Amino acid sequence: MAQYIPQFSEGVWRNFSWLAETKPRINPGSNIEFEMISIGQPGLVQCKATAGEITLKGVGEHMPSELEMAMPGFDELASCLTIGPDERLSKMTTDERTKYLLDNLQKFVEAGWMAGETPKIYESILKRNDLAGAFEQAKKDFELGYITSEVFHIIEGLNK
Repeated sequence: MAQYIPQFSEGVWRNFSWLAETKPRINPGSNIEFEMISIGQPGLVQCKATAGEITLKGVGEHMPSELEMAMPGFDELASCLTIGPDERLSKMTTDERTKYLLDNLQKFVEAGWMAGETPKIYESILKRNDLAGAFEQAKKDFELGYITSEVFHIIEGLNK
């Protein structure tokens, strides 16, 4: 996506769609899975989705500026946090990685990736600056279902 668009000015954004001539239809309540391969470590990234083309198709004349200003923009796209490659993480010090996890614990809860009192356990471990201890805890919690694979892989990546 273009860096000059304010909503896409930070980080690296990818715009993709199905290349097949017959695009699969994703109905409400259904899922689709795909895989991205990157050298960037897994982290929290912004995701935006649209249900079609994000460009306007004119009739061969310039749209009046009043109408153009009234058109919904990129802020109207469905948006959420998800797991994705974040190249900044590999450049962080151990202290910065620990702070990154502490700062994002609440976001993990809001995303439904961390249950119950689990964030408090990680908070106490990370306040001791024990990133390796957080990873050991994540191994147990993932197996028990207290955290999802998203949290596990973010913590695992920060320990490398």
